[in-house]
Amino acid sequence: MSCLFKSVLRMLVLLSVPMFAGAMLAGSPKNAPAQEPSFTKVKALPFPDVDIKQVSLDLDQIEKQTVLLCQKLGNYPPNIKDDEDRQATYRQWAYLVPEARLHNRVSGGNERTTLLLIQLYRYGHNLDVAQSGSEAAILLEAALKQYTRSIPINWEASYFYLQTNPENAPKGEAALLKLRELLGTDKNLDVERGLVFAYIYMQQTDNLIKQVDHCLALAPNDKMLRDIKNAALNGRLFTKKPILPKLRSRMKKTRQCRIVRTKTHGLKIFIAPATPGRSPPFGIIFAGKRYWKIRRAVCR
Repeated sequence: MSCLFKSVLRMLVLLSVPMFAGAMLAGSPKNAPAQEPSFTKVKALPFPDVDIKQVSLDLDQIEKQTVLLCQKLGNYPPNIKDDEDRQATYRQWAYLVPEARLHNRVSGGNERTTLLLIQLYRYGHNLDVAQSGSEAAILLEAALKQYTRSIPINWEASYFYLQTNPENAPKGEAALLKLRELLGTDKNLDVERGLVFAYIYMQQTDNLIKQVDHCLALAPNDKMLRDIKNAALNGRLFTKKPILPKLRSRMKKTRQCRIVRTKTHGLKIFIAPATPGRSPPFGIIFAGKRYWKIRRAVCR
């Protein structure tokens, strides 16, 4: 199992879709930050659109380095300490991409090399590398058609679609339902909890409650799932009090990250700046030692 999905499942992503940004719940990640971070303006990094004629790394080497990159780039926002760390990580990523691209071309786009390249493109997207998201989406769509019954490809689809945009949630749901079919079980907790997030993103309350009950049958002591269910039943999951206009007006004044305190919910919201050529990145909401991710749509 990739480190990404385990990380995503530890961090509850609960903000309503673009029409109703508002009330939310939280999980408590193992390494939740104790202090509010200071963000700096993020500028899109250039896509390494370079073709090499000969590889210097074999597939095993690239895969091992990609697994290591997952620790930093498997989630959004990425686990980057500062600008120096970002540049070093980018250089490592940019070295692997042409290598993986040539392996994929030589192999004729087999499942292994295609999967590897999709992973690297998704990591580039998380690192705010221009064009990476669109490259990942194109390659992933083709891979899902060619390797319909590939478990790794469908895992990757669930990661990408549930990580990038609320509008992609139905595709994430489809990938997870396919995984349920391919694995031959509805008791894989990673798959089943992933569906919970998909239904949150799609604001399907009935399906959400049903899915949460199913997950609780598998993990009765999961407090996060109980919090989700209680919020849904009490009408606190999808609020009709929009805070988007206020946040958007603030973002028009500056692209630097800044604290915005909403009157509606009294939360501190840190909005990460938009980057040219791609949808705005997530911001982060902090409240003491617990934190949440907020949807990209807030900055639009």
